[in-house]
Parts: sequence; C-alpha cells; structure tokens
Amino acid sequence: MFSDNLLYLRNIKGLSQEQVAEAVGISRQSYSKWEQGDTFPNIDKCDKLAKFYGVGFDIDIFDCYIS
Repeated sequence: MFSDNLLYLRNIKGLSQEQVAEAVGISRQSYSKWEQGDTFPNIDKCDKLAKFYGVGFDIDIFDCYIS
C-alpha cells in the first residue's frame, strides 16, 4: 500500500515527516495524511516523492505505487 511505502522509505532514510514535507513542498500535516492513508498526493507530488527518495513509480488510473 502506498502509505506503508511512504512510512518505510522515510524510516529507512531516518527522516522526519517535516523534512520530507519541506523537500516536497507541502505541509507536515499533508504528508502525515498521506502516510496515514487519509489523503493521496497528486501525480506531480508522486513524482517529487519518487525523485526525493530515489525510487521509481508506476501509475494506473486508481493508484500510484512506489517501486
């Protein structure tokens, strides 16, 4: 699940939600909602996250998966 991947990637990098949010250009609260699965980033933010974490992402109509 996308939210689990966000938490995993952030933890293995040893980063806070605030650090990731700042790098992506959003609030910490927005990032927290992504990790909790309450909301979902748009495609542009998925791209920024993938580049920030150094991973790729696949898009389908309903979801964005970090791989």
